[in-house]
Amino acid sequence: MVLSRFLSGFIICVVYYLTSCISEPMPSGIAMSSDDEIAVSLHADSLELLEGIASIKREDYEKARTYLLKSAESENITVRTESYLYLNYIETRLKNYEKALIYLEHYHKNAMSLFTMANDAQREALYQKQELNSILLTMEDQHKRRWVLSVALSIVLLGVFLMWIYLERKKVYFFFRKKKRELDRLTSDIQSKEDERSTISYHTYLLQADIFMQTPIYGEIKQLEKQQKSRECRVLTNSKQEQLQQELGRIFEFFQHDLNNLGANLTANDIKLCCLSLLPLSTYSKALCFGSTETGIIKQRKHYIKKKMKQESDCALLFDFIFSPR
Repeated sequence: MVLSRFLSGFIICVVYYLTSCISEPMPSGIAMSSDDEIAVSLHADSLELLEGIASIKREDYEKARTYLLKSAESENITVRTESYLYLNYIETRLKNYEKALIYLEHYHKNAMSLFTMANDAQREALYQKQELNSILLTMEDQHKRRWVLSVALSIVLLGVFLMWIYLERKKVYFFFRKKKRELDRLTSDIQSKEDERSTISYHTYLLQADIFMQTPIYGEIKQLEKQQKSRECRVLTNSKQEQLQQELGRIFEFFQHDLNNLGANLTANDIKLCCLSLLPLSTYSKALCFGSTETGIIKQRKHYIKKKMKQESDCALLFDFIFSPR
């Protein structure tokens, strides 16, 4: 019984493989050999086989046996083979081993017929493949010289094309080098002009600082600077701070205009500290100008200005010039 099941499983695998090979669709343009009646009959047999399989899944073996016995009478060997296979399965489940053995023998007989048909089809396909290979070899021999000539001509044309590309690239390379030298020279001239303009601007800022040092408010700041540092020392009053702001706006107008155009988002107090940093004033004096004696507020505001000018607007050179020691 074990040997029979082993052989049955092996033949099932072979049958399904060969069935898939045989049941490939015919090429378009080739007429089928069977007539319409046979096609209709095959369709009906297939439906009965499918109904039998569905009944097996529902474990309705009596109904499945009826459908499978009808499909086992089909003219199609594939349908007939599968029908005997499922009939064997049903009788085995119902422990009708004698009938199961009969159906297994029918199944083996039809499976071997399928196997023989598959071998014949395989031999026919192999023969046709050999014929096709022979034709292809003949065509290849006929076109070999033409192919060689085409390849040789293509190589020559490719060489000419590559030579033309090389010459054009060489022209572009020399043109690029020439334009790069001109661009470097122009960039250098622009940088020189920018440096010259920055230098002039810096001198202008210092000149404005010299003018501011002639104002009375600057004298008052220097007098306050001479005080001994303490919390009780005098600072600029609100009115004096307003006066200082007006004088800074009047004298450092050009400098403040440049600061506002930096894009650094400097506040009015930031600009005020920048103007004071152009003057020879100590950190303590600058704090007095903001109405305080704590120098920490000046250091903190300087830190914020540095962040705005160096990190956000890339004005590091101007920042270093403004806050350089004087």
